[in-house]
Amino acid sequence: MRKFTAITVLATALHGSGASVVMLERMDHVVGRGGSIYAMNSKLTKEKGYECPVEEIAQRYKRMMGYHSYRVDDRKWMNHFHRSGEAMDWLIDRMTTASSVGGSDLTPVMEHWYEDPENINGEFPGTHEFLDGPNGLGPDDNPQQDVCDNMAAYCAKAGVDIRYLTDAQQLLKDGERVSGVVAKTADGYVQFNGKNAVVLATGDFGMDKDMLEKLIPWAAHQTEFGGIWDGSGHKMAYWAGAAIDKNETPTPMIFCFQWRSITRQARAYWQTTIDGPGTINMNGSGDIEVKMVKADTLEELVQALELPAETTLKTIEDYNGYCERGVDEEFGSARNCCRP
Repeated sequence: MRKFTAITVLATALHGSGASVVMLERMDHVVGRGGSIYAMNSKLTKEKGYECPVEEIAQRYKRMMGYHSYRVDDRKWMNHFHRSGEAMDWLIDRMTTASSVGGSDLTPVMEHWYEDPENINGEFPGTHEFLDGPNGLGPDDNPQQDVCDNMAAYCAKAGVDIRYLTDAQQLLKDGERVSGVVAKTADGYVQFNGKNAVVLATGDFGMDKDMLEKLIPWAAHQTEFGGIWDGSGHKMAYWAGAAIDKNETPTPMIFCFQWRSITRQARAYWQTTIDGPGTINMNGSGDIEVKMVKADTLEELVQALELPAETTLKTIEDYNGYCERGVDEEFGSARNCCRP
């Protein structure tokens, strides 16, 4: 689940068990980014005919584990298989009746997935979205914001103490145990002591170039847009003794935002973006930089993108030739993947 969705689920569960829960949020509102949550064998996937037995899931997961040379904890992966459907059903029940706590009733749907004809990089059915809310009316919107808004409403209804504009600055330790946190507010610093537990949920560290160079050096120079957060939560955790993921590098989230089909609507959208200020709004999550160019010829396009002209044009010519002959003589791509 997304960061805030997961932490609000935990908060409501803890509060429901009798614990006193305080949530700290650095923004003046809850923030939801992205649009989907993956779960296996939820009631929605079963309704749509995509229930999977453990043997099939194990085969899928083993393939994905192989991408990481099996340097993963397979118990956690299988726990996701056995319990994620239950968790999603819990969320569906609340999202479809959120008006009961002052939120928006949402419609659960399954995202379309990509079936790779070569069975290498395909996706699996199970990605859930919640639409029909004020922020999730269409494919360019941010439906996860509606999920987070609803979860915040459930927390408030349950009596969870949510402190907005409260920025966690430093974890506190009692021996080896994390015992609390110091946070900054408009009125100064406040110390919160955790009787039973302190749960840290933080965003990315893409705005901290030093962390990118240290932890994902190859991705540090891939794009000017490095992320939204500065890694302060990670640094607090590392100071307290948290372990860094044993995989070689964290997974960088780099997207091209090419989500539209080639239609008249898409062409109009691209033209609006080309003529725009160089950013697109992510509907509740701020603006991100985007570079789109338009040209009448390949030569003009190559020049506008500042690509090496001779090499780029030859690559395009070679590729189009492979498509016409139906055989990728260079990389062996499947025939139905070749598009001139």
